[in-house]
Amino acid sequence: AQARNWEALYVFGDSYSDSGAGYLDGNGPTAVVYLAASLGIPFTHAGDPNAHGKSLNFAVSGAQTGSGEGSSIKPESNGRQFKAALLGRGMRNQVLDFTQQVKSDDLRFNSDKALFFIAGGLNDRLLPTATTIANLEDEIRQLYDVGGRYFLVALLPTKITATQSSAPGNSGRLAVRLARSSHQNQQMGGVFRPGDGESRSIWYYQCHG
Repeated sequence: AQARNWEALYVFGDSYSDSGAGYLDGNGPTAVVYLAASLGIPFTHAGDPNAHGKSLNFAVSGAQTGSGEGSSIKPESNGRQFKAALLGRGMRNQVLDFTQQVKSDDLRFNSDKALFFIAGGLNDRLLPTATTIANLEDEIRQLYDVGGRYFLVALLPTKITATQSSAPGNSGRLAVRLARSSHQNQQMGGVFRPGDGESRSIWYYQCHG
């Protein structure tokens, strides 16, 4: 995003962005946590009881771009996961959670200084790319309707690590996923355009596998 004195960051997406609203599928903070820190923005996940005065990350691991209530995962006996966690809450639901908080006046932000980060599509493997694009566009419009004006949209990863490619049975699945990611990335640039009378800015961020 262009240099600006950002005061708030709101995130919607899947495991590439989840920092605690859902099941943490990783061994360290996701990129948006570092982004918030680099911008000097106090940041936590949606549902954190200590969220007052902080920006929120609504992203949930396993989320598709459309609707989905998600499911609760119980703690694992091996100690890897220490508490129940949410998996697969759809991005449309995440955006609805946010807009409801705004409309009820539980959440306030300055439209000129709030950045909205959106990253989704990796879990839409069985959906047409056009459906994914339409979902993301609809979510951006919903956020626009409650005051969102600046959006950072993630392009999906199109490369894989040596570890990923060498895992048994991974090569075929990864090839299909990467092909779909490339197609989605190609389609996004020409779709996210302001409507009549709208004023919004959209930048793109390249995710890496």
